[in-house]
Amino acid sequence: MSQLREKIISVLSEDRDAKLLEFKERWVCRGDFLTIVQELDGIISKLGLNERDGIGCLLRSNDGCAALLMAGFCSDHCVVPFNALLPDGRLIEDIVEMRPAVVVGTAGEL
Repeated sequence: MSQLREKIISVLSEDRDAKLLEFKERWVCRGDFLTIVQELDGIISKLGLNERDGIGCLLRSNDGCAALLMAGFCSDHCVVPFNALLPDGRLIEDIVEMRPAVVVGTAGEL
């Protein structure tokens, strides 16, 4: 386990009921965020990617994207950010050019 992963898990495990992230007047506590990160990390692990494989992440300003980024960091993979606000054609071009092994996003983006 990487030092960054250990630190993230350690911080999120402390005081699991503590507020961590607010989005649209709804708070996500550390424990809930940790659960999301661990579930995403498990999915990434099941894909059998090696550490050199990039994980594309459609970025938006929301709690789901924050969890996706954190899961990417915890997985020791390179996180390849993509601007989800780009027009579809341009976004597809960027993804094809960068060639991540997988692209993750929140519901409605993929």
